[in-house]
Amino acid sequence: RRDAYNLIKSELSKLQKRGAMRTAHLSTAAFTIFSVTTWFVKWYNPEGPLAIDDIADEMADGLFHGILR
Repeated sequence: RRDAYNLIKSELSKLQKRGAMRTAHLSTAAFTIFSVTTWFVKWYNPEGPLAIDDIADEMADGLFHGILR
């Protein structure tokens, strides 16, 4: 888990250095992405009304439009 979190934080750091991030807090952004993606398996219902691809698109849209400029 720590490796995944550190990878996310490292990639966000690259975006931040290019001026592509809204937020200045790498830890908060990295933990948010990590949490959303790891908890997904707890609540996702494959028999539910939404297809996994649709959920993934919505999650990515919400996460990255909230973080990226």
